Amino acid sequence: MAGQGLCSWERGFGDLEEEEGPPPRSVLDDRGIEQLRSFLPADHERWQATADAGARSYPSSSGPIGTETASPLRLRMRSCDFHCRRSMEIEWEEPGGVQQSWSSTQDPLCGWFEADALLPSNARNIRVRFWVQNLMTAPSPVCKVDRQNGAIWAAPKEGSNENQIEEILFRTGPQDMGGVDAVFELAGGAATHCYVWRAWNAGRDRSASLLAEATTAAEASADADDCNGFSSISALGGENLFVESWERWDDLDTRPTPEKRPEVLAAADLAAPPGFAAGDPVLYCADTTARLVAAASALQEVRRRTMKSLQELDQSLTGQWVAVNSANTMSAGLGVAAAAALFLAPPLTFGLAVSSAMVGGGAGAGDALADHVNHGDLRQQLSRDAWNTFAVAELEKEWLWSRRNAARAFRVSGAVGEASEHEDSGNADLAVYTAQIGTSVAKVIAEAVEEAALVRSIGAAAAEATAPAAARVLGVAGAVVSVGIAIHGWSTTKSLQATVRRKIEELAQASLRSQRWLSAVGQLECAICHCCVH
Repeated sequence: MAGQGLCSWERGFGDLEEEEGPPPRSVLDDRGIEQLRSFLPADHERWQATADAGARSYPSSSGPIGTETASPLRLRMRSCDFHCRRSMEIEWEEPGGVQQSWSSTQDPLCGWFEADALLPSNARNIRVRFWVQNLMTAPSPVCKVDRQNGAIWAAPKEGSNENQIEEILFRTGPQDMGGVDAVFELAGGAATHCYVWRAWNAGRDRSASLLAEATTAAEASADADDCNGFSSISALGGENLFVESWERWDDLDTRPTPEKRPEVLAAADLAAPPGFAAGDPVLYCADTTARLVAAASALQEVRRRTMKSLQELDQSLTGQWVAVNSANTMSAGLGVAAAAALFLAPPLTFGLAVSSAMVGGGAGAGDALADHVNHGDLRQQLSRDAWNTFAVAELEKEWLWSRRNAARAFRVSGAVGEASEHEDSGNADLAVYTAQIGTSVAKVIAEAVEEAALVRSIGAAAAEATAPAAARVLGVAGAVVSVGIAIHGWSTTKSLQATVRRKIEELAQASLRSQRWLSAVGQLECAICHCCVH
């Protein structure tokens, strides 16, 4: 896990000086940029004219209205019951017509009842399907229901007797680049009765608000005839205008809401507008470098907050571990006393056995409840970390692309010798795909452990609850079980706590690599206050 979620600029720093292309903007002043531009081919005025004509024409990484960098797309599967195993399958298209796919069954970080996937912000023609299976049946697709009409089964297509397959599509139109942050909650007791109970795209709400802001600004600055046909959002029916037919989530308290966009993207947009001067290879490379540096610095702060949260959780788990094992030890002592009372003082056996069961059962139930509460906070923090890391990986892809374009311009001018462009392209693609694989669902690390942790806690509680009954029949055996549970608890670390500590170590190593990269581009960071040293 430690190496998979890292961007190429975190994995290797020796390549920074060896790669072709101009140096980062942090080491270029206006005079340096002009000198570099003088080495471009004779038709570099064409590049500048393109930049001047479309200085605010943003690339595919910009938002739907062109005002901010778009966030990575997120798709989440949830379950309201545990009657059958489910999985989520996603297919999408990347720029250039490259087809990609993802399955929660192939991702070791996803479970049968919860799965999360992150997609690039420029993904198109996205198709989401769900599969279900139990111990007695083979995997089968989840069929479609009409969520607007009481979740009844959708009528078969004309000429077919089979139910329609639930298939949810995003960004199928040529101009459809709306935000996607969708949650699908599945229900149903058997493989043939599983269905998507409710679904909602919170990312659409953010896109609607951006459109409302853009429309309001257009109406305020020009006459209605100059607004390109836009009407105010309120006049067009509010957010219901944007709700898709497959969306339905009646409970407003639990309905997913738009989340704050990744901090790294806000920092990148503040450093330089997305796509600014895209026609000038040198200036565009300098701007993308400035954006990546700003995003990497913001990612450092996100990681520090995540590590602080995990360290606090680690301390809390240590206290929980001591309390639970102390209670288990007390339960074991009472169990041994109950076993001895069978032979020495039978009237005391019942009271001691009940006390042992109450102490042990209470400890196990409290442990499971505490784990559940801790996981809620942990999932949220790791989700933000993964979202920001994935966003930086996308900015890195844009940066590598701009460096290749600048290097190509220098090669044409003869200022730089011929080199292997194919190798540069391969390195860029490898970096992007590696980052995508490593960060797609980092937050469900906690969810993957949650099931094992809860099973272990509930199992321990059940074992201790049955110990008093066993003690009445086989008192010695019950005492041995209680003592064994206590010894095992003191001699092992909770799986959740072990995972938290591994995650802290991974984040620390990633932060160190980011610091090295930032220092290589002139962004030195104070080790005490974490401010930039100029």
